[in-house]
Amino acid sequence: VFYLPPYAPESNPDEYLNHDFKTSLRLEPSSPDDAHLLNKAMRIMNRIASLPELIRAYFRHPHAAYAA
Repeated sequence: VFYLPPYAPESNPDEYLNHDFKTSLRLEPSSPDDAHLLNKAMRIMNRIASLPELIRAYFRHPHAAYAA
């Protein structure tokens, strides 16, 4: 059993994914409508998903090692 603080984003591997996703999204040109935004978001997530070492790194981060 691991006792975690009520809010510890650095201990959550999802937060590392969110950071990479949001950074990639900001680097793209703005979307004219929701359909383009959804397409862009899916493209970014598919690219991240195609990088298994990056996904492993989220769980190997020293603060998130408990989740591995």
